[in-house]
Amino acid sequence: MKQALERFERYLDQPVHYGSRFLLALLIVPLVLSFTQPLWNIHMVAPQYPEGLEIDIYAYKIEGGNGGQDVQEINTLNHYIGMAPIDDVLLADLDWIPFLLGAFAILILRVAAIGNIRMLVDLAVMSTYLSAFLVWRFWYHLYQLGHDLDPEAPVRVDPFMPAFLGTKQIANFTVTSLPRTGSFLVMASVGGVLLITLWHLWLGWRDWRASLAASRSNVPPITSPSPESAVRGATTMTRTAVLSLPLLALWVLLAACGGGDETPTDAGARTQGAAPATADAAQADLAAGREYFQTTCTPCHGPQGHGDGPASSGLTPPPRNLADADWQATVDDAYLEKIILSGGAAVGKSAAMPPNPVLQGKPEVLAGVVAHLRSLAGH
Repeated sequence: MKQALERFERYLDQPVHYGSRFLLALLIVPLVLSFTQPLWNIHMVAPQYPEGLEIDIYAYKIEGGNGGQDVQEINTLNHYIGMAPIDDVLLADLDWIPFLLGAFAILILRVAAIGNIRMLVDLAVMSTYLSAFLVWRFWYHLYQLGHDLDPEAPVRVDPFMPAFLGTKQIANFTVTSLPRTGSFLVMASVGGVLLITLWHLWLGWRDWRASLAASRSNVPPITSPSPESAVRGATTMTRTAVLSLPLLALWVLLAACGGGDETPTDAGARTQGAAPATADAAQADLAAGREYFQTTCTPCHGPQGHGDGPASSGLTPPPRNLADADWQATVDDAYLEKIILSGGAAVGKSAAMPPNPVLQGKPEVLAGVVAHLRSLAGH
């Protein structure tokens, strides 16, 4: 769980895809157009008003039908039942809605210009919350209008909930309350941010699953020896140790007797034999590194390191061509060791390159992997 969370944290610090930046910038257009269209419409029809009374609520104003006369007519009707004027209640919020939409547009542009996935997630969360809060705030204002009635009003009515979404019968009025074009334009911007955010999170999840499947498919199973084989192994080791004791004693005796007879020529010959031993160790490390690469790294990087492994097609960005001599000339062994041990995110690359902490305690295998990578480019 801890490793998964750390991997997710590293993924959040990756930059937003360039195509998504362009789409985010386009989402400013419907947000700006929402200022030109009403956000909500309330329409009231009664026998004495067969043509109806209506109110359009914009982001910055309230506009009544019939040249603005409908707002005054509705407030006159509301006065008889003790309801507060509609413009006094709703205009209290309309003072800061333009500022809120403008701030939202600036944040979208910020993410489109310099944002990473973490900032994109923050933008999606904030825009969703603020949209839900605005809808709740509108509902609460309607609730206040229908429940905070003046007890001294000429006509006494029981508290009621005005129409919020849909059609409702209130006394002899049929009231319809529905969102208008401005609300749908704002919803397009918010919905676009959410879709882009979910797409990026899905990409990270897909890459994580691909790297996890690749690592699991190349880990050899650990099998426990059977009891019979364990007993045979212990018996063999014991027999070998017992038989070796006389030989060990003879070797010590000969060394004690002849230790002073070694000539400079013998010492020099033994010293010269160290060089082939070192070369043999380097070859063994290279072989171990090559084996580790073939079993762990080839699903993504391919057997020759060209980035064409079976799991490479599902990765974005694709695995690097490790056999590229020009690229290898730009990185040193310390860089290669760091990305192998700690993963791509440790050097600012894709988090789809997983870490290999198992090599932390195996410096000779790690050196062998680096040597094998160098050999892929002919070094």
